[in-house]
Amino acid sequence: MSCTVDQQQVASLYYHPLIQTIKDNPRWTISEEKRPLDLVKILNPQTQQTSHLPGATYRDARCLVTLDTLVSHFATPPNITYFLDTALDDFLVIDIEKHCPENLKQQLLQIPHLYAEYSSSGTGIHLIVRKPSNYYDYPNALEKPSLQFRDPTPPPPPEQPKVWFEILQHHFVKFTGNQVLFPQGQQPLEPFYQELAQNAKKVVRGDIETDMDLSIEDIPDGQWIVDQLTGFTPAKDRSEYHLQSHYDYATIGVIRRQWKKLQSSMKIKLNGHEYTEAEEVLLLYHAVSETLPWRDKYGESRLGMPYLMYAITNQLAEDKGKQEEKRRRKEGEKK
Repeated sequence: MSCTVDQQQVASLYYHPLIQTIKDNPRWTISEEKRPLDLVKILNPQTQQTSHLPGATYRDARCLVTLDTLVSHFATPPNITYFLDTALDDFLVIDIEKHCPENLKQQLLQIPHLYAEYSSSGTGIHLIVRKPSNYYDYPNALEKPSLQFRDPTPPPPPEQPKVWFEILQHHFVKFTGNQVLFPQGQQPLEPFYQELAQNAKKVVRGDIETDMDLSIEDIPDGQWIVDQLTGFTPAKDRSEYHLQSHYDYATIGVIRRQWKKLQSSMKIKLNGHEYTEAEEVLLLYHAVSETLPWRDKYGESRLGMPYLMYAITNQLAEDKGKQEEKRRRKEGEKK
């Protein structure tokens, strides 16, 4: 990982009044190719070091650290990444993309902000703003990792409309420390937030047991199982899927089938353990996370879970629902 944040930028970020209010939150890390890393494991001297750096599977002190811990180990880190939780932090991040039209960009820059910087590409802008007064008026939007405003003109398929800007709520934010001073305007955030939040769809979660306090070390043969499941992918190439989420879904299915086969292995039979739904979710999550090439969406949080864990629970819930419906039909036929 090459260093891209110099000491002056680190100091400028660290001593900023806003950053001082959140520096003690254990939600800081660094990212490798946009993938947030498990700094707790990396900085642990007892951890066996390998060429593959572990990704952050949790969004709290189990994988992330305070800013003081981060800067004490990395004088010039490649980046400084923070997991934003608006419910706890009381602010949002407006991520203005390079594709954003200039007139819209200037309107956004007129929103009173607490902090502003250029993104790592140098072409985008991050604005940290106070949570709007209408934040709780749209319950369906509260659990969304981000709210995106895209180019309203649809491109030719299979391309997706470009994001002009997005409002980050429960999301990793990669700080550059490349601060910029914009004049403070008087444009209220509320109209922008309303336009995006009012159309948010309700998040539906399946009835699957999860345990966010569970770790791989708590599961019999947990790490061995993850190692056996990691690397299995669909027969079709990633490029053949119209949407990346479809490839994610297919990969989860492939690894679930491998897990089903693995349960009949002698090692699993001999340990005599009956794996719970929560244990199964965590095993699949680690294997899928290690298999899929990182993309920004995996850094999002859904209902308090990392995106991929959320996707796994939904797939399990969908299949469980089908099985229950099939059982009900059989029972009805018997009557």
